[in-house]
Amino acid sequence: MDEKLCKQTGQPIISGRSDKKFINDKARSKYHYFKKKEKNEIFKSRDKQMYKNHVILERYYFENSEGIPLDFLIQLGFDPKVYFGHYRDFDSEPDLSTYRYSYKYMFRYNKESKRVEIKKIKWGIKAKF
Repeated sequence: MDEKLCKQTGQPIISGRSDKKFINDKARSKYHYFKKKEKNEIFKSRDKQMYKNHVILERYYFENSEGIPLDFLIQLGFDPKVYFGHYRDFDSEPDLSTYRYSYKYMFRYNKESKRVEIKKIKWGIKAKF
């Protein structure tokens, strides 16, 4: 018969049910704690970057601005690949039609001017852009 080992400590399981996976409750609890913590780290790092993007967009948002150079924003720590979702403006040109949003600001990249246009979302019954 194969000797079963505890998933957390690696010690042999001597007594208990045949399907027992942990040597005791402490080992079981510790195993699941670290497993959940590892899973949450992915979300924490993404949320941290999302917030950083928001702070940068908030700082460099100006009404009727011609946009901010993307290279400059990236130097500040902005990551254009991290955002909550996107909004498509069907009245614009296809390349300029998709805004990505992060909290209360939207941004889109203009390939011709190589600048990021930033807009503030006005929340209400229906969001207005």
